[in-house]
Amino acid sequence: NDIFPSYNNLNAIHGSTVATNAFLERNGKECALLTTKGFEDVIFIGRGNRKDLYKIDYLPCKPFISKENIFGISERTNKDGEIKIEIDENQIKDIAKSLNKKNVKNAAVVFLFSFFNPKNELKVKSILQSYDIEVFISSEICPEYREYERTSTTVINTYLAPVIKSYLLHLKNDIKGKLSVMHSAGGIITPDSAGKHAIKTLLSGPAGGVYGAFSLSKLVGIN
Repeated sequence: NDIFPSYNNLNAIHGSTVATNAFLERNGKECALLTTKGFEDVIFIGRGNRKDLYKIDYLPCKPFISKENIFGISERTNKDGEIKIEIDENQIKDIAKSLNKKNVKNAAVVFLFSFFNPKNELKVKSILQSYDIEVFISSEICPEYREYERTSTTVINTYLAPVIKSYLLHLKNDIKGKLSVMHSAGGIITPDSAGKHAIKTLLSGPAGGVYGAFSLSKLVGIN
């Protein structure tokens, strides 16, 4: 405050490596995944674009989620967005009770073709939230086709969100002015948006560093 006497009125744009560090060090929060029955292993199978494609003893990266926290849900939305199998509420309630017993308070929900029709995901979200579980659904986090990419993005978002929310809550209490958060593409989002879409801050710090260096260079007249 001696250096910046107007600190309390500061409008801050913040780039952070909190998500980057939690991602690399595996320090996120334990979470669950509810996905269409039959697709429970998508997150582990991934794609074929590995560094050592033909290596017999190839070891994949340590997963962000344990198999015991992945649940196959009897539901189905077809490729045209039609709901063919509705959600069984009792199945979701039983899962919610199980998660509460294990103190797993964050869940990702990723259903087939939910980017065409999110009805089943939204239904599950509503039920889980009634059991005090924070829920991130793929139709809001990554509404795109390709199951592995959508599943991994939503799960990593769920894994990182509690860390980012806690960090930004403390930061907002320290900064009395307007706080914006740098996202990975170099733009800015609100702290609330960053808490919900934590995956967008995965490269926040590096992006902020590049943009900050660019701005400082302009300020001192260096191209």
